[in-house]
Amino acid sequence: MAFVFNYNIIDKANQSVFDTFQTDSENLVVSSIEAGKSGQALNGTGWVSYQSSYGLQGLFFNALSKIFPLSAESIISLGHKMASGALAVTIAAICFLLWRYYSPVFATVFYAVSLLSPWMVIMARNLYWVEFTLFLPLLVGCLYYSGLLDSKKELRYGLVFTVILIKSLCGYEFVTCAMVSMMTFPFLKMAQQKSKDGFKNEFKTLAIMSVIAVSALATGIAIHALRVGGGNLSEGFAIVTERMGYRSFAADEGTINALVGENSEAARWLLYTKNVPLIQAIKTYFTFDTQIIYGISGSFFIPLVTAAFTVAIIYAVKKDFSSLVLLVLFMAGTLSWIVLFKPHVMGHTNICYIIWYTGFAQTCFYCLVKPLELFLPSCKKRIRSDIDI
Repeated sequence: MAFVFNYNIIDKANQSVFDTFQTDSENLVVSSIEAGKSGQALNGTGWVSYQSSYGLQGLFFNALSKIFPLSAESIISLGHKMASGALAVTIAAICFLLWRYYSPVFATVFYAVSLLSPWMVIMARNLYWVEFTLFLPLLVGCLYYSGLLDSKKELRYGLVFTVILIKSLCGYEFVTCAMVSMMTFPFLKMAQQKSKDGFKNEFKTLAIMSVIAVSALATGIAIHALRVGGGNLSEGFAIVTERMGYRSFAADEGTINALVGENSEAARWLLYTKNVPLIQAIKTYFTFDTQIIYGISGSFFIPLVTAAFTVAIIYAVKKDFSSLVLLVLFMAGTLSWIVLFKPHVMGHTNICYIIWYTGFAQTCFYCLVKPLELFLPSCKKRIRSDIDI
């Protein structure tokens, strides 16, 4: 998987797209690497001038460039391999937990869809997007579902805080998708409880995890505010909320004009994305211009979703609600970003389709092959445990 992510070995026909994808964003991190190699301070680099995120990845690679006696180009290449490898390890760990504690079929499908998604591949090695940070929260959720953290409260809540903080410090993009994906399997675990006490305990845990996740996000915003405010938290917070606000449903014309210039082309574009009806934004993201996975056209996305929900509902009628729960929650995570940050998703349709792959696309394909579990002895006990949710 790491080789696919780093070298694009499946889709060589689109190698130029792969090589140039989001180089403008990645250059923010590259500037911090070049500063490290030249012995310059970060002041004046793209990393410092960019105020929309804290830029933890810029600090990391800047430090890396000072430690290793390699050229800037070699550090960038090493960074690509590290980012690709980190995503591959994260996906593999998620799939291991799913195989061992939920369903081998789901684990296999999750791995295959992640490996074959053009959106997963094209973003995997990018030093700005550091895509693995988007999936760390889901890994923590699966780890909790496994039961391995049941008696380790401090570790459980510490992991929740850490992965959301890391994601926030590397960029707020899609953070609501990451947070909902993290809560999906804990929610399923709560729903599967047969006793009131079990349900109450899992509900309490889920509530605490949610509060901690929000606290981690708030901590990330505070750290970011201190950086852009030069140590002044209130001034920095005003800058951060302004930068976040113009990409959200709360964007207003005055803020947009102040940030990018009144009547500028950028202002007109941002106002257009703000005023696009929400239903149009949602429809846009149900229409793929790319393949869903290699070999399957994006035109099949709506039929895929329809078929997945049909299968999940059929299972729900038979008292197995697990697939329907996963579909609804993963979709809610995706839609949360579209609803809350409509200007961002409409302004970045070259990026934001990745939000479908934080669990929803994988679950859709899983639903289509879920009947195979009836023929796998290792799945039968887990299937029966999902009855009577």
